[in-house]
Order: sequence, then C-alpha cells, then structure tokens
Amino acid sequence: MVKFFVSYSRVDEPFLKWFIGILQLLKPSDIIWYDQAPNGILGGDDWWEEILDNIADCDIFIYLLSNESVQSKYCQAEFTEAVRLQKRIITIQVRDRTKLPDKLNSIHYIDMCNQSPESVARLNAAIEKQLKKARPRHPQWEERTPKPADDEVPARPTEDHIE
Repeated sequence: MVKFFVSYSRVDEPFLKWFIGILQLLKPSDIIWYDQAPNGILGGDDWWEEILDNIADCDIFIYLLSNESVQSKYCQAEFTEAVRLQKRIITIQVRDRTKLPDKLNSIHYIDMCNQSPESVARLNAAIEKQLKKARPRHPQWEERTPKPADDEVPARPTEDHIE
C-alpha cells in the first residue's frame, strides 16, 4: 500500500477536491493524506506534528503548485521536510502563470491546469516511475522542519470541514 501526502494552499481547495478524486480512481487501495481528509488533522492533534509525521510516513509527496502555495510558509516548510527526508516528490501545476522559486525549478511539474485526460495519464505515469525509484532513505542531518512563524497563520480545518 502506497501513502501519498498532498501539500496545497487553501485557495486551491476546488482543485484539491477534483485531484483527490482522480488520485482515488488511479490508486483506490492506497492512502491519500491531506489535512482535511477523514484521516487528517482532528481535534486534539498537535497539527504541525501531525503534518510532519505524515510526511515522514509517506511514499510520495505531492505538491500542488500555485502562486499561493509556493509563497506559503507552511507549504514551503512541508516541502523542506519532504526534501530533508529524501521523499519522492511530484509537483503539479494547478493554475497557469505560477511563478516557481529556484528550489522548485529543478523538478519537472505536471501541468494539470486544464484537468485533461492527458494530464491524468501523465500523473499516473509519474506515480509509477517514482514508485519504482522509491527506496528507504535516511533523513538529511538537519532536525525536523520547525513550524513557520505565526505571522502567517493558516486557516486550520475544523471537524465540520472533514468529509
């Protein structure tokens, strides 16, 4: 069983819902973790520790790219943790004209802006390729990625938002 971690900006929730549905169709027996999933962050959880634990447990880290997500300190910190843990990473462009920072330029993204069948096929091919390359790796020497400063507090999901 494969476990996916999906990093995204709240602004991209409509795309996220479509994307999760596609991923569930492609990989019905696998686990897809994102903060609002039924197995996501629940009341009483230390939400940043929960995020870090799920990045550590994932096989593939999926980063939904938009201008908001690449500028989000929380998405950046999640990506930093995935890199630190040497996770397999797939990046998905969710909106046109997303300006990528240098640290993301070396990873080829899948353009899913138009949500076409061709882009879904490219996603499936990328997942299969990354799973073949996956192997146990050791974290880089850095400590766990700290929670970003509170100057950008994300809208945390409530149990009312969990589907």
